[in-house]
Amino acid sequence: DADRDISEFGEITEEALVQKVRHIFNYSLDNEIVCRFRRMMTIEQFRTKELSELYTKRFVDRLVDYHSGIFKGLIAADIIVDKDPDTLALMYVSPIITLLGVCDRQPERKEECLKKLDSHIRLFFRTFSKN
Repeated sequence: DADRDISEFGEITEEALVQKVRHIFNYSLDNEIVCRFRRMMTIEQFRTKELSELYTKRFVDRLVDYHSGIFKGLIAADIIVDKDPDTLALMYVSPIITLLGVCDRQPERKEECLKKLDSHIRLFFRTFSKN
């Protein structure tokens, strides 16, 4: 629920955001059920229209919509710069989705991807935060 989480993100520090995103990223990779489901959906999205739509809804639209809602609230509270929240959401989540895919295909690159993830989150925070 983006509306519920806006206050938490309104007060978050750069370091806390990096750690929060790292935690979610690691959970997505290390939780066997979550990882297997994502991998299965990655493969099965090409077999049927229903699974393709489910994949897009679950792994793209839901993330973008949630973060767009967060960014709308943060813009309204004058915490981040006033830019299109949907575009900000795409800019924010796309590298995360990409890095998860790299780790799914090449688990040995996890540490490299975590460093890239940290750099992405720090740059995004510094670029768009008014703090």
